Amino acid sequence: MRTSTRRFSSRSLSAISRAKDELVDAEEFVEIFVDTPLEECMRRDPKGLYARAKEGKIKNFTGIDSPYEVPENAEIVIDTRQGTAETAAHRIIEALAERHIVA
Repeated sequence: MRTSTRRFSSRSLSAISRAKDELVDAEEFVEIFVDTPLEECMRRDPKGLYARAKEGKIKNFTGIDSPYEVPENAEIVIDTRQGTAETAAHRIIEALAERHIVA
């Protein structure tokens, strides 16, 4: 199961998608997009990586000076602006249970 975050570049998402298609049957794969706005990622960043990237100290940082590609066909989308991390986790488990992936 792939969880998409703001730290993947469009090149790596494309490579992951190709590898997934080659290695995993479609019914064995669920794409989950945890949608978090860039501003929120920056606010939550405990290591200060986004600030360092904005200062030019980290190059090719997704969302700052490297493009970000939103997944086109995520089966589960979690909007982190709504609810807590626990709520998001519960929604993911519920969606996986509906698909009979977890009990």
